[in-house]
Amino acid sequence: MNIKGILSVCLLLLSCTIYAQDATTNNALINYSFLISSDLIKGLDSYEPITTKEKDITERVAKERQKTFMDAAYELVTAQLEEKSIQLMPIGTMQGAVMYSDYGYPTPLLPKKAVKKKGGQVGADYFFNVNISLSKALVSGLLGVKPEATAKIVVFDKAGNKVKELKGIGKAPKTVRILEFPGKKFDKMDADYIAPFVELMLPTVEQAITEAVKQF
Repeated sequence: MNIKGILSVCLLLLSCTIYAQDATTNNALINYSFLISSDLIKGLDSYEPITTKEKDITERVAKERQKTFMDAAYELVTAQLEEKSIQLMPIGTMQGAVMYSDYGYPTPLLPKKAVKKKGGQVGADYFFNVNISLSKALVSGLLGVKPEATAKIVVFDKAGNKVKELKGIGKAPKTVRILEFPGKKFDKMDADYIAPFVELMLPTVEQAITEAVKQF
């Protein structure tokens, strides 16, 4: 390894050490994305909407489902970080500095670039890029799905240097069966199924978040 490479490694290790020693400093959320796989939903309800009205209803319910799950998962992230004495500044901290999604969370196209250009405006020392996905295992069994989740947390300092990258995987121990939903069915066009969907899938997401956060 050349001298430049050695210096880069040393700076990274120094940044990690500083962060580990000062975890209660100002931390801002720079990006938060949450993906629910279409295969997961299709595994519970394979019906494809045909009419314009059905498509509009499906889209509206999907957005409500997304928002509900995003909020629930973010509460888990913040709660588990607080157990590590790491607190995030309010979600709106980056308002005016980066784009926000319709769900109320920062979503810059390039989080690292956004930190370099806009990070100094908010008074934070570290910036968290949180990405969570929920999908269906290839082998899920009959009449249901076996959920899997991935949680990835990348921490940047205010200069845009990556100081931490954590990843956790969650796997449900058994198939979530359609019979576990109210009325023993799942209807992706009915908002009444959002709450039980989140309740049944959230433990897998929580497992992934736990696996990631415990690496701090």
